[in-house]
Amino acid sequence: MSGAGRLVPLPGREPAGMVRMKIASLSPGMVPVLATACAVATVAAGVVDGLAIDLATGALGATAVGLCAAAVTRRRCDADRRDVLAATRLLVAELEAGTRPDAALDAAAEVAPRHAEHLRAAARADRTSSGASELLRSVPALADIGHAWSVAAVTGARLADILSRVAADHAGRDDQRRRVAAAVAGARSSAGLLAGLPVLGVALGAAMGARPLSMLLGTSAGRAVCCAGALLDVVGIACSHRLIRRAEGG
Repeated sequence: MSGAGRLVPLPGREPAGMVRMKIASLSPGMVPVLATACAVATVAAGVVDGLAIDLATGALGATAVGLCAAAVTRRRCDADRRDVLAATRLLVAELEAGTRPDAALDAAAEVAPRHAEHLRAAARADRTSSGASELLRSVPALADIGHAWSVAAVTGARLADILSRVAADHAGRDDQRRRVAAAVAGARSSAGLLAGLPVLGVALGAAMGARPLSMLLGTSAGRAVCCAGALLDVVGIACSHRLIRRAEGG
């Protein structure tokens, strides 16, 4: 037998050079993900005593406050759009019935309480001068009505016809938003369920007598794990919320 031999790679294993090449060929988009994961792991491993719990509680609390604020803002915007649509439709009905534009604005203020002050100011301006369109355009939610007022004044077109098109456009946008909201409802529910799974897991462990809280809150390693889990949960919630808002056009 010859004393010289030849090294061959073990079956099922890749040479180290191939592994290094695969690591070097990672997509640039993966670099921030890996960096974030390493940072989270480092923070979770480095925190001790009550600092981990404080960090986890602060992150979860800030996320909850942010989600509540976003929900309140979304509901406020929806209410504003409903008021504007109702006011526009009433303006069309009043003008079609022969009501003066200033009186129609006063009537529209009754069905749009969020913009009643601006609509009444526009009505007063229309009675005394021709500045109603400028006042309406200065309010972002009423800008379309103000532009319709200007077009009618410049071209001599019937204001009711222009406003009816504005109302149809607003109604079409609202219908589109409702369809998108229905389409992402499943994703929103899934994101909420996944965000709550860690709490469910802890509750199930406690019900089985495993005492997970004693480990998570009573040891340094447990607190580090709790902190890392809370931070990852926050990242997941934020990413899901961003994706859903992007799908909704927000």
